[in-house]
Amino acid sequence: MLKPICKEIQKIENRFRPIESIGGGSFGSVTKSLDIKNNRIVALKKLKSFSSEQDEERIVNEVTIVQKLNHPNIVKIYDIFYSTSENCYYISMEYCQQDLLALLETHTLNPTQKKSIMKQILEALAYLEKRNIIHQDLKPANILVQDGMRIKLADFGLATYYTTDHEMTNCGTLAYNPPEKHLESTILTKTIDVWSAGVLFYQLITHKVLFQSGLQDVITICGAPDPKLWPNVMTFKNYNKCLQWASSNPSLNSLFTENDKSNYGNVIERIKSMLSLYPDQRPLPSALLESKDFDSESVSIQINEEFHQKVHQKSRKPLENLPIVRPRLPDLSILCY
Repeated sequence: MLKPICKEIQKIENRFRPIESIGGGSFGSVTKSLDIKNNRIVALKKLKSFSSEQDEERIVNEVTIVQKLNHPNIVKIYDIFYSTSENCYYISMEYCQQDLLALLETHTLNPTQKKSIMKQILEALAYLEKRNIIHQDLKPANILVQDGMRIKLADFGLATYYTTDHEMTNCGTLAYNPPEKHLESTILTKTIDVWSAGVLFYQLITHKVLFQSGLQDVITICGAPDPKLWPNVMTFKNYNKCLQWASSNPSLNSLFTENDKSNYGNVIERIKSMLSLYPDQRPLPSALLESKDFDSESVSIQINEEFHQKVHQKSRKPLENLPIVRPRLPDLSILCY
């Protein structure tokens, strides 16, 4: 399945010169490398054998989607190779120094820089919105950062095309999943990524993960969904859990400090709108950009690569224990490294 879309190469070292190892896991390994032919630095991912046809299908799905995309805030796949001498696959893609988790660990960002990150993420999501693509796994570990603070959305392993008859699957990372996934609705919504971005933006401002326990935290903080505003919600598998966890005093309005409100202004209200329980009440990425509330002056930051590897691994620790619902190997995606 993957081989027909690959370029055959006998020895990968004839094309790429390794510089340093930058990651590894059950999917294989990633090396910062020089693409000799094109004279550019890339992230070269070597894939291990697939454990199932399903795993290979998801890689093909990811490659097929990403290769059609061309946006400054979405990571690029340059080439896919099949090494005949090694009988394995290699993916050559855009090199990024860190992910967003590592950036937050290694740099103190001011509100202007954080708003710039938010806007770039929304730019990527608005681009996907126009193409009816839903990412479905938006979280800090899947936001890569290049020197100069260029943000790149990565890991499209769970991405899908939105259609009104497309059923939603229960996948993604629990802390960033929207209520409709926690409730186990089968109705695919266009604003899945908007909710996840709202959770991510809250984390950017406060350095806290908002919904670590999934649905229970969502209901405690945002309240229980009203069937009058969400007519079919009572048919969802986990709706009854909402009733037992419902709080008489939801705390969404008290999540941000007065200092946060002073520093971020209308952005706070936009984030709260992104965290609406009701999918059709969340603003689309294009509408959020049109509001101009995320606009900020151009900013840049030098990425400290000296501690990249150590912090890159360390930065994942706070989220390693969060439940993850993924119908594939946890780190199989070719675009997450």
